[in-house]
Parts: sequence; C-alpha cells; structure tokens
Amino acid sequence: MGYFIAFTFFLLIIGFTYFLKSGKDQESSNSQPKKDDSEDWINERDNKIEILEFKNVVDQFLKKMLDPKIKPWFEIIQTRSDLQARMCDTFNVKMEDYSYWAKDHLDEYTQRMGSNLKDEDPMKIDEKALNFRIDVFSEIIIEFDIVIKKAIELNLNITNEMANDYHTARASLIAAELALKNLNNKTDMEKEDLLEITKTRFFVSEDIYQSLKNDDKLIFKLNVHPNRGKHPNGFYLIPNDIIVTFIEGKKVKNGEPTYNWQMHKNFNQDGIPRGLKEYFTETK
Repeated sequence: MGYFIAFTFFLLIIGFTYFLKSGKDQESSNSQPKKDDSEDWINERDNKIEILEFKNVVDQFLKKMLDPKIKPWFEIIQTRSDLQARMCDTFNVKMEDYSYWAKDHLDEYTQRMGSNLKDEDPMKIDEKALNFRIDVFSEIIIEFDIVIKKAIELNLNITNEMANDYHTARASLIAAELALKNLNNKTDMEKEDLLEITKTRFFVSEDIYQSLKNDDKLIFKLNVHPNRGKHPNGFYLIPNDIIVTFIEGKKVKNGEPTYNWQMHKNFNQDGIPRGLKEYFTETK
C-alpha cells in the first residue's frame, strides 16, 4: 500500500500525498505533486494548515500499524483488500458489503476450527485465537476511524485504497465475531439434550422430524461415518429450529408434498447440504 511505505519526513510527504487528495485537487491530475516538489506543493495549498494537521494524524496511524502485534494483521487486511477490490466487478458486489466478504472469512475459520486438526497445528483456530483476532482487528478499525474522522473534520478526502482497507478490516472483524459466536453456540449445544443418530451420509426422516417438532429443546446431532462416497467424516450439531425448517423445506415444495418424501419419508445426501455447512465439524 502506498500510504504504508515511508517514515522519514520526505517519504512521509510522498506517502501522504498519495494517501490523501483534497476534493479540489482531485479535479485535475496535473495538480498532483512530484516527489521532488512535494513540500512545495503542500506549502502552495490554500488549506496548508489542514493538510499538515492531517499529515500528523496519518503519521501516527502509520506508526501504529508498525506495532509488532498489529503489523502482520494489517498486512493480511491489505492483501485481502487488494483481492476483494479486484473481485468486486466480477461478482457485482461492493467493498462495503460486509456480510458478503465476512462469509468467505467465516468459511475459512469454520474449516480451521474443525476437530480434525491437532492442537499444535498452526492452522488450528480456537477461542483464544478468535479473541486475539477480534482484539487486533478492533484496534486497526479504531485507528482507521481516527484518520477518517479527522479527514471529515478538515473537509479532506481519503483514497479509495484506504477506504477499501477500512471496509476489509470491518468484514474481517465481523467474521471473527461470528466464528466465536458459532464456536460458543456449539459448545453450549453439546451440553443440551440431543437427538443423536449415526449414518453414512446426511440423513433426516419423518420420525426425526416428529421427535424434533414435539420437543423444541432437542438439538439434532448427526454423526456421519461414510463407507464410501463424497460426504466427509464428522458430525452435525444443528439447533432445533434450523433443522426443523430444513426438513420442512424437503417435505413440501411450492405448497405441495415432495415426491421423495411421499415415497420414502426421508431425505439423504452424499455431501453437506447447502445452508448446513456451518453446523458440520469434520473429523478423522
């Protein structure tokens, strides 16, 4: 990132002018400073005082991002930001669509929380690791907020690049918070009353549906130990309302009973059903 490259006074000026453009100066590319006259460029601005005040805020932001605790995570955000910015047009999505980007990060966290990973595996993510991510992403966002609020106060604009990094940091924080919530919910559900069965693939039936429907405190646990096929080994731990709604969607389509449910009174799938991925934990 251009605004992250320099910390001597001269390079700070260059990084700063790349990081920031006033609304007036965005109108013409000819007004952009060259590296050898960046100080003169600032001195010639009508809003010199505001620019220098903002430069000091940017200076503090950049120094904070070099904190050993923050630096590697800020670099991750920058990498994610670059990738997401390139994907926006392809997938017709905006950088500020936090739920869209957070879902991708959440999928990664869910896989890395799987019990098939050993505790010493660096890919393993547990409650401590998620809390650390929440803490560091929150710190980065706080520093972004300081810079952005100062820009608004001084009637200055930030670059698209910084805005993208800010949006990416927020999506990353949301994903970590959701992953921690899912992890805690899974722990809580394991303590609740379970309706537990074991199959070689995903499976629900009318009997299962009726048991769950008649006792809304029951949590559905499905252990899957495949003999062959594509379904991974592991288990589902699904809240009552989620699995009941899922089954009802398989029982009836467009107001009519489905053929499969009428004939067999069950639904099975050699793979993880869409919408239930976050409730499945893969094991060896």
